[in-house]
Amino acid sequence: MIRNTFIWPLRSPLPLVLMLLLVYGCSGTKHLKEGQWLYTGAKIDIQAEENIRGEKELKQELEDLLKPKTNLSIFGWRPRLWLYFAVKEPKKDKGWKHWLKYKAGKPPVLLSDVKPSLIVSNLAGKLLNKGFFQSEVTYETNKKKKTAKIKYIAEVSKPYRLRNIALPDDSSDISQIIDSINDKTLLQAENRFSLEQLQEERQRIEQSVKDMGFYYFSNEDLIYEIDSTVGSRQVDLFLMLKKDVDEKAFQTYTIKNINIHPEYTFSFADSVESTDSALVVDSMNFMNRKSQVKPLVVTNAILLRPGDTYSRTLHTKSLSRLIGLGVYKYVDIRFIDDSTDTRLNTMVYLAALKRKSMRFRVEMVSKSNNFLGPGAELTYTNRNLFGGAELLNISLRSSFETQISGQQNKPLNSFEIGLESSLTLPRFITPFNLKSQYRFVPQTSISVGVSLMDRVDYFRMQSTTLSYAFDWKEMVITQHKLTPVDVNYVSLSRKGPKFQELLNSNPFLARNYQDQFIVGGRYSFTYNSKLKEKSEEKTNNFYLNTNVEAAGNLIYLAQSAIAGKNTEKGSFEQPYEIFGSPYAQFAKSQIDFRYYYRFNKRNNIASRIIVGVGIPYGNSHILPYIKQFSAGGSNSIRAFRARTVGPGTYYNDSINSSDVYIDQTGDLKLEGSVEYRFDIAGPFKGALFADAGNVWLANSDSTRKGGEFDSKNFMNQLAVGTGAGIRLVTKFFIMRLDLAFPIRKIKPSQPDDRSSPAHFEWVFDEVDFADKDWRRKNLVWNLAIGYPF
Repeated sequence: MIRNTFIWPLRSPLPLVLMLLLVYGCSGTKHLKEGQWLYTGAKIDIQAEENIRGEKELKQELEDLLKPKTNLSIFGWRPRLWLYFAVKEPKKDKGWKHWLKYKAGKPPVLLSDVKPSLIVSNLAGKLLNKGFFQSEVTYETNKKKKTAKIKYIAEVSKPYRLRNIALPDDSSDISQIIDSINDKTLLQAENRFSLEQLQEERQRIEQSVKDMGFYYFSNEDLIYEIDSTVGSRQVDLFLMLKKDVDEKAFQTYTIKNINIHPEYTFSFADSVESTDSALVVDSMNFMNRKSQVKPLVVTNAILLRPGDTYSRTLHTKSLSRLIGLGVYKYVDIRFIDDSTDTRLNTMVYLAALKRKSMRFRVEMVSKSNNFLGPGAELTYTNRNLFGGAELLNISLRSSFETQISGQQNKPLNSFEIGLESSLTLPRFITPFNLKSQYRFVPQTSISVGVSLMDRVDYFRMQSTTLSYAFDWKEMVITQHKLTPVDVNYVSLSRKGPKFQELLNSNPFLARNYQDQFIVGGRYSFTYNSKLKEKSEEKTNNFYLNTNVEAAGNLIYLAQSAIAGKNTEKGSFEQPYEIFGSPYAQFAKSQIDFRYYYRFNKRNNIASRIIVGVGIPYGNSHILPYIKQFSAGGSNSIRAFRARTVGPGTYYNDSINSSDVYIDQTGDLKLEGSVEYRFDIAGPFKGALFADAGNVWLANSDSTRKGGEFDSKNFMNQLAVGTGAGIRLVTKFFIMRLDLAFPIRKIKPSQPDDRSSPAHFEWVFDEVDFADKDWRRKNLVWNLAIGYPF
């Protein structure tokens, strides 16, 4: 969290007058010649005979046809236009002055640059393609103070709808296939006529026909005839095969030879080579015996086989699986027609990536809890460790962070160093044989890591991790991850006097930081509709991530069975141990659901709700510290510092003082956010948002009164914050700066008595941006990379 106490209250009209003069001077219109008008944009006025279903989407599509783009304007100020006029004409076509005038600056877009008649024609064509056959488009120009706008008026008629849809009636195999797959057609009677939908239907048919072996068939071989004279604003549609279609399109093809070139170079020419010296693996010919990747790994990724009927689906899946191996920079599958029969020689071309690489990265980390400092990471990568496309990553990372806060007499420092190694194999490694026919290659990952975190004057913590996981996808929008083995051992090697004093006075906290094993497994499922093609054009998109995790159960059952009833162990007071340390026993689940609604290309709403539940039992009374939930921070409730909300109505006014490292965590979590996102200018986007949430304890804790979950009152225990943000969105990254403040926060019932019960209270009446003390205590800046959700 970065606090800022600078606010400029306008107590005099002089700054406003100066600002208005600056905007006028930088608008660029004063430099225009007589008869020139600065084009400031256009709008579309849709006048429909009846309500149009999907009118917002239609209007957006029409607006996309409006050209040219206007000069960038920020509240009337046109910085690039101003720069163009401010810089004198350069003498050379290169150099700093030329770049400043013509690259950073931009010449005025004039009304004379607009071609309204052409745009009217394009708009009318778009309406025609959408089924509004008898629509009319006109335009009018509005000139004012050296600027000009254009309004296009679209008088939209009632749409034409499909009445009858006739399929090809000849006796060809293709016509029979089209008839057999008609139950999945996109075209239905009463649908509004849509040229785009007709094209999508042709592509669907092409995919199905090619899966039946018709390699040369194309959607261009299909044509539509339309009869719009049937009356009642209806059309009859006739789907037919072209008369001059190449005979090859009616022939089914099979796979003849599959020749794999594992060391392909771009100078290689397509040809059918002799396979006499080739290495034959799984009925495929390796034309180069010195392949860096084991041949069987490559053949398992290819789903086509000699003698099989050609299939477009298996073709594209094979391409995706070869790319998914992660060892090739170029992958292509080409087919050469054998002129003597209807068989295809299949050429697979593979160009390998560099096998080994090193990467060094330096970064500056700024966190919402005022911790900031440099970090570095050195990573060694081997993309083909054992010749089976195994990916080895070894990373050494370190960071130094210091917390600077107005409540601290001196900065608080933290140092961290870690070493992690992971091995990813492009297949399932299980006791039984599992094969995948999916488009994406399944993966098995084994990772081992150690880390040390030293929080000066407080503690030094070591952590050791080991995991064995499976990762697979059936389609681009879904992903599964199963981790049957997940081991973590956390221990403290040093405790500072201040920290030890805290542990002595707080048994709950002491259990949080005890040496402990976590031995269990977890499963995660993710659905993300935004990964679909053209998802950015859809009105609704969804994201769902579910996690289920359990630990300690098998060990507990085994030890309980061995010990029988003649033991007092098996509870959190006297837990079972392995290797001299207790282990955690719990079950945990979390759901993260997000909904995105698109008003148009420039405005949308994003929302999120998170529900998490973790229940400790048996060997544990609380969840392990690293498994607990928290609220607050740049990706959570942005009006509160990271991990400072809750649990429940527990009130701690010393969060910013002696126990600054002691985060507020819980066993249950409820959090929700809604964010309105809009375009400002160019790469700059804006946002207005509200966040709410809290965490709670599953069991009571005498040191954190009010922290236990109350099923009847939990909705009254939600912290709420709101704010605004600006984002710089580029192709490579998104930089986000959010300013937030609380509008509902916890307060003690008796301010002078910290031990009194606390409650949440709306604080709208306290909001005062002109008050320096209020700004210092409430305004929270969040600087981060990427969207919060």
